[in-house]
Amino acid sequence: MNAPHKLKVLIVDDDAIVLEVTRELLEGHGHEVHVRERALGTTPWILAERPDVVLIDVEMPGIAGDQILQVSRERASDTATAFVLYSALPAHELASLARRSGAAGYVSKGVGDNQLIEELNQLVCKHLAATAPS
Repeated sequence: MNAPHKLKVLIVDDDAIVLEVTRELLEGHGHEVHVRERALGTTPWILAERPDVVLIDVEMPGIAGDQILQVSRERASDTATAFVLYSALPAHELASLARRSGAAGYVSKGVGDNQLIEELNQLVCKHLAATAPS
């Protein structure tokens, strides 16, 4: 499944290697990609820049990815941005955290490039369908 259009993606991860590899992969698929190595200050960026999707590491110093999602949702006037949790946590923990936090879903770190793109596209399409005006 392909993304509906060129996506504006924010990747938030405290691992510089993960940021660079994931950025190159998503840019190679035609997306506009922005990165942040720190969680602090991410919410104002999200509210100002309005990315289509935020691919966010769960375990970061300062504030966890699911907490950024919750703060951003509280401050935003809409739910247009899809938040996707991105972590090496076990899949059952990620799935539970995604449900509890209201994320569009999750992608496990370490999946292959094609699987990452496919899962991200599916989650974004599902999120767009769920948040589209009736």
